[in-house]
Amino acid sequence: MVPVVTRGRIQSVQSFSTLDGPGTRCVVFFQGCPAGCLFCHNPESWAAQGGEEIAPEALLLRLERFRPFLQTPPGLTLSGGEPLFQPEFALALATLAQGEGWHVALDTCGWGPTDSFQQLVQGVDLVMFSIKHPLHPEALSKLNPTSVLANWQLLSNFSTP
Repeated sequence: MVPVVTRGRIQSVQSFSTLDGPGTRCVVFFQGCPAGCLFCHNPESWAAQGGEEIAPEALLLRLERFRPFLQTPPGLTLSGGEPLFQPEFALALATLAQGEGWHVALDTCGWGPTDSFQQLVQGVDLVMFSIKHPLHPEALSKLNPTSVLANWQLLSNFSTP
């Protein structure tokens, strides 16, 4: 069942990638990230209110334009920013995309409540979990390592690769 979400915020869409998961895929960069990592490739995605507001259905229609250029099944990576910053929107998009035959990957730093993380992990085909420096995380980002490590531990309970 697709969660009822009217709109979310994205920073951008990359129409073709071979680096953000298996095969060829599109990448949706979500808007909003609390981590503030010093080495972030997308600092323009940090602000919660930046980017473009869009409905998950409209976003999937935009992505479908690129399907002819992707392998079968087409791939979609939810990246950021941080998709867990908008868990309902991320889950709605993942559910819609899977319903249309897309392979969906989640690229996350693991930030967020465990219940949101658990729901999203169960709604995707692959999780790419980017653990920030575990010895001194406070030197590189604003992440709460306790929350991130709890989600890392939770991930081991699922069969999602």
